[in-house]
Amino acid sequence: MNTIIREQKIILTGQYNSIKTRIKQLDDFIDLSRICSFNDERKSLTFKTEKIHTEITGDKFTSLMFLFSNPHPLSVKAGPFLSEERSRSFWQRPFECKHINPPKKKIKKAIKNWAGSTSEILSDCLLRGEYDSKFKLFFDCLESLPTNQYDDLKKLFQSKRGRTLRQSVLQSPGLQNLIEISQKPLRDSDWPKSCS
Repeated sequence: MNTIIREQKIILTGQYNSIKTRIKQLDDFIDLSRICSFNDERKSLTFKTEKIHTEITGDKFTSLMFLFSNPHPLSVKAGPFLSEERSRSFWQRPFECKHINPPKKKIKKAIKNWAGSTSEILSDCLLRGEYDSKFKLFFDCLESLPTNQYDDLKKLFQSKRGRTLRQSVLQSPGLQNLIEISQKPLRDSDWPKSCS
């Protein structure tokens, strides 16, 4: 099943101890520390991240991707992108325009009056493509490791060795993911019969 929140594991090799120490001890990474775990034996970091890839595609749609540098840990913890308190108003904008209309008024109401169930309602709408539009929305990140600020990744992956590691475990796989998404064939058969 298509889900927004996913787990990802990266191997940190020789940088493992320094990155683990920074995440556990620096205030900048307190939110990340709540959604990740370490494996000392494998020298790996497992963390939660997010992507929104609608289940519906086809030639009658134009895919529209919102590309972020990397997710915010509070957003990952709460649900879909930009669901942390200061960013929630973003979700009112796509559904206010005349080109993207959710069929259920409860979605607009849930977004306007954010409550405990809003993340689930919104996530379901986005994953299933339950909105009337010639556009289907995709949300993804170049680098999947959540941090409060994009520059925080530089604090984690310091020195030339750290930058090389970041390139191999985050940037290159992220770029490859985006290439695969952009080349994914669109099939009309992906459209569910009940929505046509």
